[in-house]
Order: sequence, then structure tokens, then C-alpha cells
Amino acid sequence: MPHSPAPVDTSRPGRGALVTWRLLTLAYLGALAWLVLTPAAVAGQATGVVTLFARALHSLGIPFAVGYPVLEFTANIVLFLPFGAAAVFAVPLRAPAAASTLIVIGTGCLASTAIELTQLAVPGRVTTISDVIANTLGTAIGLALAWWVRGLIRRRRARRGYADLGSAQHAPPATRRRGSAPPSA
Repeated sequence: MPHSPAPVDTSRPGRGALVTWRLLTLAYLGALAWLVLTPAAVAGQATGVVTLFARALHSLGIPFAVGYPVLEFTANIVLFLPFGAAAVFAVPLRAPAAASTLIVIGTGCLASTAIELTQLAVPGRVTTISDVIANTLGTAIGLALAWWVRGLIRRRRARRGYADLGSAQHAPPATRRRGSAPPSA
């Protein structure tokens, strides 16, 4: 009797992928902690790129006083994109539901608020509400992008896993016709 390949489960990441995402999340959180909790003179070596870009924009005619705040706000959004994505890939959340979405975005907001409050005690750091807003926005965008990427991955895996099998026996449960049975051997 020929052996039929098992259907591919696209609902959850594999164990190896989950471990990888969790390790990447820990590395991200460590880098984030270093970046936001070190004195400004030290962290400025990593974040000085915002100033460089603002100066480049100034040379193109955009005032530094306009370019720098926009770039810094954008950098804070980008800084928290992985925070939202980690909830989808490292936790992993099963489906984009309103409750889980609010919990993740709220956690990003609370983490950002805690960072800003802690920075009050860090030499040379400036605490701003715009950082909390940008970080929270970054969490939300990261979450949305991760859901989108996860959906693409699932659809691609489903097509690859089921398209060539050609049998109702191996079709995903949602596409199996009611009352149809796999062919007997």
C-alpha cells in the first residue's frame, strides 16, 4: 500500500521556528534595553544616525529643526516594530482578535511609558510623550505587518502542502466536501 504524505499543519510555526523567534526576541529586548537605558553620551553613538540624516536633509534645504523631529519620531516607530511582531511570531498569538491586539498594543504602550519614566534617572536622557506615541504606533504597525506576513506564509504553505496531493483525503478540513470519504485502500 503506497504511503500518502501527511497534510501540512499551517496553523502554528514549527518548534525550531518558535525557538528561533524567541531567541531573536530576547536579543531585541536586550538591545532595546541597552539603547534606551544607557546615558545619552553612550547611546548617542548608536542613535547618531538620526542627526546625520537630519543634517543631510538640511543640506537639501529642509531645516534641521523640521527634519530632526520627524526622523526621530520615525526612528522610534521603527524601534518598536519588532515589539509588535514578536507577539505574533514568538508568543505566538493564534489569530488577530480585538482582545489580543489591544493587549499587545497596550503592552507596547506600557513598556514605552516605563522606559520614559526610567529615563528620568538616566544622565542626559530626555523624556517625551511623543516617544511613547511613536513607540506605541510602532508596536501596532509591527503587529499588523506580522499578521500580514504570517497570513502570506500560511497561504503559501497551504498551496504548497495541498496543491500537489490531488485528493480530498489530504485537503484542508475547510475544503473537504461534507460526506466525502477518502478512497479506501
